[in-house]
Amino acid sequence: MPTDDPNSPLHVEATRVKEALLAALALRGRALGVDVPPARALWP
Repeated sequence: MPTDDPNSPLHVEATRVKEALLAALALRGRALGVDVPPARALWP
């Protein structure tokens, strides 16, 4: 169930997963020599 409450456990977990996914993607892209934009530009 989506929620706009930034303090809800679901929102906190989703944000943590999103940040980890984007960090891994950026790391992989840099390892391949690809210029990866900031995470906020990819997924607000």
